[in-house]
Amino acid sequence: MCESDVYILEEDGKKLIMKDVAKILFEDNKIKIHGIIGNAVEADDCEICVIDLMKHEIILKKKIKLR
Repeated sequence: MCESDVYILEEDGKKLIMKDVAKILFEDNKIKIHGIIGNAVEADDCEICVIDLMKHEIILKKKIKLR
């Protein structure tokens, strides 16, 4: 299969959010991640920082909020 895994960058490294992701949608400042078995997760105030198709990885990071 060619599905990718989604991670989020944290201070101590990257943390797995979901394996075998089939679709990613962008709605209302949220990233909606859908798996191949129908499960879904939302990531608020995040942005994609890396898409590595060779490793099948998508890496998110929290947006920096400027005041």
